[in-house]
Amino acid sequence: MCKLVLSLLIVCLLVNINLGESLNYKCVHKQYSKHLSSYTPYWSYIQRSNERSPSSNGSNNSGVCELVHMNFLGRHGNRYPDAEVIKIFKTMALDFKPFKSQIYQEHQWIFDYSPPYDMEESSNLIPKGMEELYGIGKRIKCRFSDYFKPYHPNRFEILSTTKSRCGRSGSSFSFGLFQGTGELGNERYQPVFINSNDQAKSLRFYKSCGTYLKMLENGTINTNEQTLWKNQNYPAIAEQISQRLGIFGKWTPSIDLVDNMFLACAYELAISNKKDGWCSLFSYEDIQIWEYSQDLSLYWLSGYGNPVNYKQSAILFKEIYKTLDSFTHSNITKRPPQGYTTLRFAHHETIIPLLSLLGLYKDENPLLANSSSLERESRLFRTSIISPYATNLGFYLYDCGKNEFKIRLEHNEIPILIPGCNDILCEYSIFKKMFQDVLNFNWSTFCGN
Repeated sequence: MCKLVLSLLIVCLLVNINLGESLNYKCVHKQYSKHLSSYTPYWSYIQRSNERSPSSNGSNNSGVCELVHMNFLGRHGNRYPDAEVIKIFKTMALDFKPFKSQIYQEHQWIFDYSPPYDMEESSNLIPKGMEELYGIGKRIKCRFSDYFKPYHPNRFEILSTTKSRCGRSGSSFSFGLFQGTGELGNERYQPVFINSNDQAKSLRFYKSCGTYLKMLENGTINTNEQTLWKNQNYPAIAEQISQRLGIFGKWTPSIDLVDNMFLACAYELAISNKKDGWCSLFSYEDIQIWEYSQDLSLYWLSGYGNPVNYKQSAILFKEIYKTLDSFTHSNITKRPPQGYTTLRFAHHETIIPLLSLLGLYKDENPLLANSSSLERESRLFRTSIISPYATNLGFYLYDCGKNEFKIRLEHNEIPILIPGCNDILCEYSIFKKMFQDVLNFNWSTFCGN
């Protein structure tokens, strides 16, 4: 079964299409839905062979390395809009009402529009979001089947923020990881324990770090570049919308309304792949303009725009490192048991700062509203790719013998070179030296609380 799943994933890569529904392992292509920033459904181009464990590189004569620890961080899966957004969607049609008789028949649906999202389900995972995490867990189990031992709460540390979408994402991932290994029912379901009591600082540092919160409040950390980009580009889009509606020269939507229409389109695409609603009022180029707007916001609020954005994630990195390092203790008896695994489930505001702390997807120049078209088109910091729903980071520690350890980082299930390392399978000693400053991070001193 594992070989079949991996083969199907490789087929998806070869025909250059999108892995969209991980539960059914279907290959789908949805061009618009690749550009929805942090609202993008999970996808991953699979660039791996059917190997369970990487061998060491040519410079190491110790033979095949053995996976001894996995430390995984995942974002929650695809979800419904939050309550405030649903309220905004409910009133959008009012702006168009004075022009009802003049708007083309094909767009009269606007006046019957009511957001198809139950307030009771606001911010909750949708079934597709559960499938995303379930599929990741299932594939990881397939790839590292020799590593995983039967579930025991002392062997698997599973952590989550207190948001239900994160806890349920952890449950979905765990169901895929342990499917058929438990003792409950015909499906042999395996219940797991997820700890969400004390994760505020490490998984939601952006809600706890006083320095960061003060800089947000006083405007030092801001979305000025996003605002400038909208002011430069949205008026032309607004005119095009008026043209498509048949009321050009009579009325154009405001910048705020255009932004809300983009968001409604993003949710319709992400949740139900609906293209004949709000998305029908935008061109492919419009979607890319909105995508860059979202990138500017996340770059300056969570990414490289300000060092405080990512330095605060050092509290999480230190926790990951502490567990990794415990496996390298010279006294084998003091190491955790082989197969001890840590799984965390949080938010894009958790993962983007950590990606930045690691030096990943860093562009030569900062992202700006006035960046050249070449800089925009070739940018590395593209949130549709680096932070879709269910985005994930996996730290894999390998024992290569003779007290030599190596680490491999995977982003969205694809191995990625850690900046400063000379190989995907990086010498752990090099990795440790590169982040010495991060390891000296003091939360109280840095955050002031």
